[in-house]
Amino acid sequence: MKLEQLRKMALFAMVAREGSFTAVAQQQNIATSAISNAITHLESELGVRLLHRTTRQLRLTDEGRAFFKRCEAMLFEANTAHEEITQLGGQLSGTLTITASNLEAQSIVLPALADFLQNHPKLVLNLLVNDQKIDLVAQGIDIAIRVGRLEDSSLIARPLGLFPEVLVAAPAYIEKYGEPEQINELSKHHIIAFLPFSQPNQISVLDKQGTAHSAYLKIAAKTDNIEVSRALAILGLGIARLPYAAVNEALSRGKLVQVMKNYSLPKIQIYAVTIKRDLQPLKVSMAIERIQQYLNIMK
Repeated sequence: MKLEQLRKMALFAMVAREGSFTAVAQQQNIATSAISNAITHLESELGVRLLHRTTRQLRLTDEGRAFFKRCEAMLFEANTAHEEITQLGGQLSGTLTITASNLEAQSIVLPALADFLQNHPKLVLNLLVNDQKIDLVAQGIDIAIRVGRLEDSSLIARPLGLFPEVLVAAPAYIEKYGEPEQINELSKHHIIAFLPFSQPNQISVLDKQGTAHSAYLKIAAKTDNIEVSRALAILGLGIARLPYAAVNEALSRGKLVQVMKNYSLPKIQIYAVTIKRDLQPLKVSMAIERIQQYLNIMK
């Protein structure tokens, strides 16, 4: 394969990812017409149309979508090779792209990597908060933080640790409604419903023998944001189910207190998902290790 063909494939992958000739032209400091001509020549060489072009948008054909996955993987590996060589001096650089749900981003990724990013100022975090599973290769994702079993055999899931959660309420709430101590008392109380949960008004706990119990609470407020849920709990609106990492400071300052201490919430296994490769980039392996260390501390 000639170098010019690799160049055309790289340009095609960039255009497919950005959805714009102009954006790629600005990034690479070359003429838009040159990029368009390169992809036209590539289509001619391959004998297939890769892009549907209109005045308003670009859309991949079925052949273009399949070819894009291959070209994107090629570009991803080339960028990784370049970054690995530049990082041999010990200073990480480039972009670290992580995808996580709102819950995982706020309670795991950000607190776990805060010091890590400060120690490597040339490394830029690109955090994509998304509750939907996305294509890691097509989106250029380095790490996906996920829960549950992995179904895609082309990916690798590394267990990071268990995700502890607690039930909390404000002293003012307990003074007004009393502190629940038994599972049958919970149904009389109010909850700050966290919308990403499938049943946000339900609380499931384990007793000391490991037996599961559930209760449905009255919804006092709804939110899909951990910080808002914590703030509403501090205001005394209801009981909140939150990651320990998100409330440990509020607990230590007395703004919140843990309730139902004789029970525990089922812990969730967290995974770092990456694409399969012979050698992970240093920035990826170090970030995964840092997240794992953080979760171990939070046990």
